[in-house]
Amino acid sequence: LVEPVCMVGGGANFTVFVTNHGCKVWACGGNQFGQLGLGVGSEVSSCNSPMPLDLPRNSAKVVSLACGASHTLCLTRAMNSAGKSEERAIVWAWGCAAAGQCGKAP
Repeated sequence: LVEPVCMVGGGANFTVFVTNHGCKVWACGGNQFGQLGLGVGSEVSSCNSPMPLDLPRNSAKVVSLACGASHTLCLTRAMNSAGKSEERAIVWAWGCAAAGQCGKAP
């Protein structure tokens, strides 16, 4: 990665990086359960080089990152026009959810 890494997490066979002061998320390794954030049906079963993900969205920044064996949790907060983080945070989860570890949308 060309940009400085500010957070990193790893699972059984994959790694997730946050760069650019929380503004970009990258992932590499195995993708058997969608743990790279590319979807389970993705044509990519594994990736040796970090691939950019579509997170965070809009003006949000990643404030925390955690990985389990085959899943990832990412906490983001939107930034207001003054560059301060909003109160409300959004949790993103992807990867294996066989035991409910990624939660369930209502």
